[in-house]
Amino acid sequence: MEKKKKPSEIGNGKFSAEPSKYFFIDMLTRDIPLEWAILDLIDNSVDGARNEIITKKKDFRNHGAYNGFYIHLTLNEEEFSIEDNCGGFTKKAAMEYTFKFGRPKGENEFPKGSVGRFGVGMKRGMFKIGTYFIVETKNAKDHFIVEEDIIKWSAQKGKWEFDFTDVKHGAKYGKHKPLLKRDGTVIKVLQLREMVKQDFENQHFKKKLIDEIQRTLNYGIKNGLEIKVNKINLVANPIKILTSKELVPYYLEERIGDVTIKIYAGIGDPDPNEAGWYIFCNDRLMVEKDKTNLTGWEGIGLEKLGGDIGVQKFHNKVAMFRGLVFFSADKSSSLPMTTTKIGVDINSSIYKTTRNKMINAMKKVISFLNTLENDEQRQEIVKKSNMVDIVTFDHKKLSPVFIFPQVKKKKANSDMTKVSYQVKKKIFSAVKKEMQASTNEQVGIETFDYYVKMKEIQQ
Repeated sequence: MEKKKKPSEIGNGKFSAEPSKYFFIDMLTRDIPLEWAILDLIDNSVDGARNEIITKKKDFRNHGAYNGFYIHLTLNEEEFSIEDNCGGFTKKAAMEYTFKFGRPKGENEFPKGSVGRFGVGMKRGMFKIGTYFIVETKNAKDHFIVEEDIIKWSAQKGKWEFDFTDVKHGAKYGKHKPLLKRDGTVIKVLQLREMVKQDFENQHFKKKLIDEIQRTLNYGIKNGLEIKVNKINLVANPIKILTSKELVPYYLEERIGDVTIKIYAGIGDPDPNEAGWYIFCNDRLMVEKDKTNLTGWEGIGLEKLGGDIGVQKFHNKVAMFRGLVFFSADKSSSLPMTTTKIGVDINSSIYKTTRNKMINAMKKVISFLNTLENDEQRQEIVKKSNMVDIVTFDHKKLSPVFIFPQVKKKKANSDMTKVSYQVKKKIFSAVKKEMQASTNEQVGIETFDYYVKMKEIQQ
């Protein structure tokens, strides 16, 4: 006879699958460097400004498009703050995506022309920096403050929301009193994490952060966006390409679906540290100075990128190559960027198509650079050309094919012969420095002439 089960052994129920807040905070912040987390917060401000520009039916890529918009950062051992006048956000936006953990279904809630995709940037930035945050935002009739102690909030089970207070006469506020008089946002992070506090006291980190912002948001700054870090005004340093009557960079503009693509290819200074491809999504830098198979180098194409033959592996002979690609779209989900916003999605069909076009543009430029025999010829091209910001350059002067000058070859001299030998790099560098020579060839000629002179060899 089967033994009858006791009542305590029988029943149906539910096990809680509620996620841990500590898990979310740790997961969001663990692998992202501090400067990238801060850039996430700046991106939110830039997205707001860009949305304002697009709403007014203007092009954010135009020179001066961001005039009047500012983003000011303050960081020290006590607090971090970022203040902007970039439009702020509404209660509806706060409810639907700004304070949610993850991207909502549908895209209409996101600002037009943004680079935000997953609804984690602002939270990740604040959680990375400290354990107490304040957000004040003003947009038209909505003006409110969200203030939260993250440690206390994390300990509360089932509370996956943040309380807000409307800014109005008679309202009671916490640590933060209203600052905004016009549309915009102020974010303050207090109770800084110990490692963050150390970084904020470090001058090297501050310089690194400024460099990162300037490179990443180069074209926003170039087009009038004011960004300050501890009252230091950041400046643009556009990528420049050589042009002349005989030297015309390649330019292609196409639209694939709802994405506009612009490709520029040409040459610049013979500097291997600056050579390669630069890729932007909605004017934000995603890839820079790339000389890998990601952009078609190294002789063969990756099978998952289309199996094309690609071009040669990069070497200093082609160090003058410069290529820029701009992807622009109202919907950030259409852009071929990674979740971290420091790379491109190699599985994106738009990127695969564009990469093939990049390779076609690059091949013509590389073919020309391979005809140059020495530094003298390279410098001669630089001297005879103008260095221009290719984005603001008159596009009517660009070409759907790369046009390059004829390089004069030195006539062979039957009375001359070539000398070739190798020496240790260390001693060679010392000799070159002592002679103040500009090229290796000059070192060879002068050392040979010195020997002839010292031995009194008849010429």
